[in-house]
Amino acid sequence: MSFYEWLLKFEDVDLPIGKVAKQIKHDDKFPKESSNPDEIGTYLMSQVPDPMYESAMHALDYYKKENNN
Repeated sequence: MSFYEWLLKFEDVDLPIGKVAKQIKHDDKFPKESSNPDEIGTYLMSQVPDPMYESAMHALDYYKKENNN
């Protein structure tokens, strides 16, 4: 499962991870097929606004643990 698919499970959650999911859902340049944590982390670092960056990286950490990456 890609990070994008995994993250969209949280788009209706009223927590920071839900806000991240909503933002990424509307990002046409996000690597939607990727499950590579390094590729995703690099993209998040360059594209996610500062207030949301920490939440996005926490979400990536959860994804990596759940998917043994």
